[in-house]
Amino acid sequence: TNLRALGSWEVQVGDLAFLELYNGRLYAQMGSLPGTTPIRAGDVLVKDTGDARGRGAYAAVTLPKGTWLTDYEGELLDNDEFFARYPTGVADYCIALSADTVIDGAEISKRQEFTGGHVNHSRRRYNVVRWVERSKNRISFHTSREVQAGEELLIDYGRTYWRGREDQEID
Repeated sequence: TNLRALGSWEVQVGDLAFLELYNGRLYAQMGSLPGTTPIRAGDVLVKDTGDARGRGAYAAVTLPKGTWLTDYEGELLDNDEFFARYPTGVADYCIALSADTVIDGAEISKRQEFTGGHVNHSRRRYNVVRWVERSKNRISFHTSREVQAGEELLIDYGRTYWRGREDQEID
């Protein structure tokens, strides 16, 4: 069966999974759409991490599990545009939206106020998860558990991000 002929669709399967047919590919995410209650101005602060990572995002107040933190913002690039800009395939602020598209948040991450680009990596201590809605060109970040005031917001970038720079992974 040609999946492209089916068009695009999304379906939530109870609390078990979210299925999305997009651009001829079937994507699945476990669980259900996290909360949509946004943070207030000042709930997340951007400050120096004190190490090689530079700046990071820190909870200024306790953030309940499922809190919507931000959408990852930036320029949409297809694969040709991505490799024209980043010939080695290494890009610090790019996040995959689909197999064909990335969001390049390099410029937006220079802002002083909180953006998704300020959320640093941790494979073991992550407290942020991503939710992808490809048909909306949207990746949103949500807390995966209650986050205490003063805690750094961390997400697992995944193993693909670290290819070619394994020696740089801190956690």
